[in-house]
Amino acid sequence: MKPFGIPGGFFLFGVAVLNGIVLISHLNELRKEGEGLRKAVIDGAADRLRPVLMTALVASLGFVPMASIPARVLKYNLRLLLS
Repeated sequence: MKPFGIPGGFFLFGVAVLNGIVLISHLNELRKEGEGLRKAVIDGAADRLRPVLMTALVASLGFVPMASIPARVLKYNLRLLLS
């Protein structure tokens, strides 16, 4: 992995954690409504599958340029930005 691709890995990890929080909070809502554990997990996963996949896909595609640009180009652009 390139040195400038490492932050992208951290960002993706953060997105995965937030997606997990969204899913768990929805499962807790279903449980409060009286659903059984098994039914809440199945229905909750089906309800939140699309939003979770969309946010993960958009985040992944958004970090591709950061991971694919050569380090020398990034260093040059960063020097221009900071000067």
